[in-house]
Amino acid sequence: MAYASTSDQFRRDIPDEIRKLRAAVEQAIRLSPLLAEAHEALGMLYARDAGRLESEWSFRCAIDLDPGSSAWHTGFALYLLRSLGRVEEALHQLRIAEKKEPFPPQLQFALGWLLIPAGR
Repeated sequence: MAYASTSDQFRRDIPDEIRKLRAAVEQAIRLSPLLAEAHEALGMLYARDAGRLESEWSFRCAIDLDPGSSAWHTGFALYLLRSLGRVEEALHQLRIAEKKEPFPPQLQFALGWLLIPAGR
């Protein structure tokens, strides 16, 4: 997850982080194909590499594998939906996450990050 997070810092000179992320994600999926964290990281990787359909599938897979976690909805909203301009859909994902776990700091940050451009 660390490589996934650093690869999305709005920098363009990050091929090393992407390479490390790809290797880590591929290894995680090989070792445990039912690990939600691995699918979220794969979604982040695809989002970073402009694989929108693959990214959405990976985030939804993480949600299906671990439906009780708010993290997958938050990552889906921040890393893919927001970047595609699908703000209302991203906010919907965050509201789902909020019902599962109301106060994690990343969720509160994500809500602020999305509500400001939505004019709310």
